[in-house]
Amino acid sequence: MVDSSDPSAIDITGGSTLTAGAIAVTGGVGNSTGFNPAPVTGVAPEPDPFASLQPPTYSGCDHSGLVRVHNATTSLNPGTYCAGITVDGSSHVTFNPGLYIVSGGDFKISTSSAYASGTDLSFYVKSGSVLMQGGTNVNFAAPTSGTWEGMLFYQDRADTNTATISGGSNAALTGVLYFPSAPVTYSGGSAGGSPYTVIVADRATFSGRSTLSSDFSSLSNGSPIKRVTLAE
Repeated sequence: MVDSSDPSAIDITGGSTLTAGAIAVTGGVGNSTGFNPAPVTGVAPEPDPFASLQPPTYSGCDHSGLVRVHNATTSLNPGTYCAGITVDGSSHVTFNPGLYIVSGGDFKISTSSAYASGTDLSFYVKSGSVLMQGGTNVNFAAPTSGTWEGMLFYQDRADTNTATISGGSNAALTGVLYFPSAPVTYSGGSAGGSPYTVIVADRATFSGRSTLSSDFSSLSNGSPIKRVTLAE
């Protein structure tokens, strides 16, 4: 669903194609082709499906300086990271289950030789960027129940910093990538190994062969998108 009323609200270039169960657009598609099925235009915009989910409350810092993992194998714990998290080099990081609050700085995995994994994870980014660059290898899964059920990344609604998610064939992001006020660049086979991935963004740009699946059977309450537009 594309809420933009622009005459070219959804655009395909470079011989790309877009295949989905349904494609609905408030505005138009300009001169683009390569859609399957053809988009239904002039559809009323959908409201934010996660508008009721409020940011977490927190005080103080569990980590006041930048937490950087470089060429190391280690684990990180939930908490408040006030200057960001960076994983680079040939690191292997396990994120233990829970809520990670990045209240300043970026959440960054920046090399193809770095690997990060974890289940029952939620990341709330207050005022930085989410950057997974260089064909990073990640295997993250959101909680399957509770307040943060299905929510993997939540960038604050006042944060307009671009999110860059560039994964290789080993990338798996199971959960909602919620960037309501920010552009998202999503490329290179990202999330192809995930049972489900949901993206909500101010603007989304896709490149490379990317696949989003929609098997929500692991979630206690099923699909996190509760309101659906049916277009005929």
